[in-house]
Amino acid sequence: MRKKILALVPIFALTLAAAAVAEDRAPAGDSAAAAAEQPSGIGNYVLATELRRYAQQNESALAYVLAAELVSGVTVNPAATAADAAAGATTPPLSPTSLLVEARRLAAGDADLLALIARAEHAGKSRGRSGQSYIASTAVKYDTRSAAAGETGTFSLSFSPGQRAEIAVAGDGSSNLDLYVFAPDGTLAASDLDSTDNCIARWYPRAGGAHRVEVRNVGPKASSYYFYSSGK
Repeated sequence: MRKKILALVPIFALTLAAAAVAEDRAPAGDSAAAAAEQPSGIGNYVLATELRRYAQQNESALAYVLAAELVSGVTVNPAATAADAAAGATTPPLSPTSLLVEARRLAAGDADLLALIARAEHAGKSRGRSGQSYIASTAVKYDTRSAAAGETGTFSLSFSPGQRAEIAVAGDGSSNLDLYVFAPDGTLAASDLDSTDNCIARWYPRAGGAHRVEVRNVGPKASSYYFYSSGK
């Protein structure tokens, strides 16, 4: 079992490093408030998406279990508008139950893995009964979109000044997606530009109001992606 866990360390390290590079620090005066904030669960979904992809490519039951643990207890809400709902944003992107079903399928009589899956299922049920959640006051909002090669998807979201804002994109692995966030005055507030289709940005808006968000497909192929946000 220890060898199986160690085999997944590199993917955790790489994903966490990418998230750290994308994260902007809070202004000095906001350090106390930042320390008191709870994570929204958006980062959990980005990590879980990477783990599910790894699990699918390598038929890893353990990766499915770890992904289920990450998203268990995180509340997600679909896009609220009728147009977004019609576009397909109605099904939660990752379900702990479905992830653990896949884990059981691949465990194939492995007693250690089956015990780990059983513990994860029990923990999820206990968390649900107690109302425990990784988020404080607002659920993670998500949308589903697709973009042809060279296409840009745009979103308009409002954030409160001085409070940590989070946006993430999780692609299907077929292309390269970049994330840009523009403040109400048009200046660049945050971005995540790398060679993957997973993006995450965290920043502290200097001003409230509508922010323009762009997801650019800079790769050679079309891509479907989930869009997560703490904004309104």
